[in-house]
Parts: sequence; structure tokens; C-alpha cells
Amino acid sequence: SPRPMLLSYCRRDSRRRACALLGVTPKASEAQIKKAFKKKALLCHPDIVVDEHRKVAATQDFLALEEAYSLLLGKNNSTPAAAAHHHAAHQSSGFRRHG
Repeated sequence: SPRPMLLSYCRRDSRRRACALLGVTPKASEAQIKKAFKKKALLCHPDIVVDEHRKVAATQDFLALEEAYSLLLGKNNSTPAAAAHHHAAHQSSGFRRHG
């Protein structure tokens, strides 16, 4: 099967491609989009793929999934992985909120 390409097309075409990539309909709910993302991410997450020959392609596939997820939910950095990364970066930066 052809590998997914990063979504950098016109908005309507991008939404259609994002839906196809995640395997959801254009009217999918947020819960359906999240479920589809998690299911597909398990197949190509770079931390899960152990075959070094496949890791580069898996990383590209995962980035395309993240972009599709963000596009469909209308948020930036909204994937669970991005949120975890953001949280870890703030925890390790030494900046703590005092209140």
C-alpha cells in the first residue's frame, strides 16, 4: 500500500486526505478521531517499531498521522504524544509555577 504523504494541500483536500489517512468519515466525532489515531499510531510509532530499516518510514507515517489528527481536531500539537512531550519538556526545564 502507498505510504501516506504529509498533508500540505488546500484545506478541503487536506481534510479529505486526513480522514482517509485515519480511516474516519468527515463527520467523525472527536472520540472517533482519537480512537482511530491511537489505533494507527500503535502500528507506526517510532518508539514501538524495532526494525531499524522500517524506523525512518514509520517516523514519517507517524508524523503524517499527527498532522491529520491535528487538522481534523483543529488544534496545534493536540496529539497525545505531543501533549506528553510538551508536559515532559516543561517538567524538565526547571520552571515550576509557584503559587
